[in-house]
Amino acid sequence: MPRAFPAAAQRDGRSHPIDAERAWHDRPCLLVNFGGDFYAVLWEDALRELAARKWTVDRLREALCGERVAVTGVLATYRSGKRVDPQIEYQEPGRLVVLRPPQRGGNIVI
Repeated sequence: MPRAFPAAAQRDGRSHPIDAERAWHDRPCLLVNFGGDFYAVLWEDALRELAARKWTVDRLREALCGERVAVTGVLATYRSGKRVDPQIEYQEPGRLVVLRPPQRGGNIVI
């Protein structure tokens, strides 16, 4: 189970293709890879809320893949074998932002 830290964290960088929806200990989630072993995690509750706001998994993939993205959320860790890797858990609207210049339509707040 991920261990949460009390402080919020922010990560800014180019996102890579989103992993397909998967389950972590039977909890559906969506992972956004920021390169290497760093992910933003959107758990089932967040996915339901985003779907209610018309953000389907396909639409998220289209908006985020290959773009410069900033995410703010709870910093947590997860174990991958003997490794412990960081992740940020998306928890509320507006905490995932695609950073785009005005000539490309400006930022997209998710």
